Amino acid sequence: MAASGGSLCLLLIGHVLAVRMDKFLNNLSISEVMGDLYGPVVRVITAVSGILASVGTLAGQFLVMSKMLAMMLDLENTSATKTAAVIVIIYSAFGGARAVTLTDIFQLLVFSTLLPSLSLVIWNGFESTDEVVQVITKDPIFSLETIFSWDGESSYYWGLLLYYIIPGLRPPIFQRIIMASDTKQAKEAFAYAAALDFLMLLTVAWIATLLLATSGNLVPNKLVDHLIITYAYPGLRGFLVVGITALAMSTADSILNACSVLIVNDLIKPISPSFEVSVLAARTYAVVLGTLGLLLALLFEGNLLGLFLRSSSFYMPIVTVPLLMAIFGFKSSPRAALIGMLAGFLVVASWDSLFSHWGIQSLIPGMLANLVFLVGTHFLLGDDDVCI
Repeated sequence: MAASGGSLCLLLIGHVLAVRMDKFLNNLSISEVMGDLYGPVVRVITAVSGILASVGTLAGQFLVMSKMLAMMLDLENTSATKTAAVIVIIYSAFGGARAVTLTDIFQLLVFSTLLPSLSLVIWNGFESTDEVVQVITKDPIFSLETIFSWDGESSYYWGLLLYYIIPGLRPPIFQRIIMASDTKQAKEAFAYAAALDFLMLLTVAWIATLLLATSGNLVPNKLVDHLIITYAYPGLRGFLVVGITALAMSTADSILNACSVLIVNDLIKPISPSFEVSVLAARTYAVVLGTLGLLLALLFEGNLLGLFLRSSSFYMPIVTVPLLMAIFGFKSSPRAALIGMLAGFLVVASWDSLFSHWGIQSLIPGMLANLVFLVGTHFLLGDDDVCI
């Protein structure tokens, strides 16, 4: 249920946000947009936040790839993580935007055939459908009472659903919007993406249900290993490993490409307008960012979801709120934007130490703090005249 918010988020980006972003399509990055709206300081803050968040997501892709490489090549986790990082860095440094597109296409082809094939293999292992029906009707995790309860665990996942739904507009996603020829094309692209994402999510959920019907004692963080060892015959096993690796590669090279734009366009160019971008410089940025992602992956090894949520805390409570407000026509002064960003950052930085017992992630409260202080400062300090 929580992950389904990601599909809805893509739909919202296409039908609600992208159609209002025609005035941003000539920009090169999200930081450039924020700089045009709120000045050079906000532009730099946006670039730094985007890079930090992206490096965190990049580290997560390294961890996903390392699991596959560890099983395929019989490597220990640390060695597999380092190998994954080297593969992605080299591919991204020498591939550029064309490599990003090709990997995305390959990922789509693999997963549109891999997931249905895997579900059929597991389904064929059942003697009758009664085993699956019994799990769906009898297991308490499928009951509405469990799903809509408000205990600590359920509230955590409801909060996660809200996190997935909110359009974070991270640099790679924003880059895909401004790559469109017009807002109509962007709207259609994200609508297709939302539909495909939801279909794949349903297939993954169905595979999980089938696994639960085979055995209720499976360890959650060992499910992928169990799938590959138990159900994937040699040909399908290699296909599965390559498919999941392609998924991580696709996201990772998109991140490195978007971050390179942020470094050049929003950190170096404003300071040194005469700076000429070279191929060597672009490759150097990819290596540096990839190395930072590797170090973070080694630090968060074994806590993939925690890594994604922590990386989002560097970005969404700081950048997403003023950007979304601007897309919907609300623009305040640089002073109000900076105060809102600071409020969001302070709430995120202090939340875990003060309110972790509530079971709520710091990301949503941080975004609310940014919104309250942005709008409050706008009206209390008399910035109404800059509203658009």
